[in-house]
Amino acid sequence: MKIFNFFKLYPALFFICITVWLTGCDILKDDAVEITGINAEIDDTADDEAEEEPVEDASADTDEGSLQATEIYVYVCGAVVHPDVYELTEGARAADALDAAGGFLDDADVDAINLAGFVYDGEQLYFPYEGEDYSPVSSSEESTDSSSGLVNINTATLDELKTLSGIGDVKAAAIIEYREQYGSFGSIDEIMNVNGIGDSLYQQIKDYITV
Repeated sequence: MKIFNFFKLYPALFFICITVWLTGCDILKDDAVEITGINAEIDDTADDEAEEEPVEDASADTDEGSLQATEIYVYVCGAVVHPDVYELTEGARAADALDAAGGFLDDADVDAINLAGFVYDGEQLYFPYEGEDYSPVSSSEESTDSSSGLVNINTATLDELKTLSGIGDVKAAAIIEYREQYGSFGSIDEIMNVNGIGDSLYQQIKDYITV
């Protein structure tokens, strides 16, 4: 009788076990789907945040002051196409001034002027004609006013600046460095902006300098 009951209950137990096992697999699958969905949402959110993150503009870090160049004015005349006063950038050369004036005329003496030489604010740059008796003024001669003998602090060389009382190698170099960095002096008193030149030294040299 016990054996008969065992075989009668066995199929029912087997069926229950199979049902429980299948139900557990479905639950695990649902959990896996939910977990996968959560991961996908997390990934999508991360992508959206990456896309919304503003891209830094490299140009914003550029110092605007470094983009501003000092302008100078040079009178270009002689055997050029368009003689006139031209606005150039500090550090420009005679070749730049020539280009601004449209280049040489056909009868210009193309070898008379050193095109690699620097030009200065307020300078008259003359290009002679072929066969013209012309002697270009050197930068050394230009640095001293021919009528007054004053030292032009915008164009004077190191040695010429040292002819001023109280100006030695260090101060003369500082004047040239300041000139190259900030451009030409607008007035003689601006020389006091140079490191090492105060009011006392300025009073000592002011009657011997010009711009």
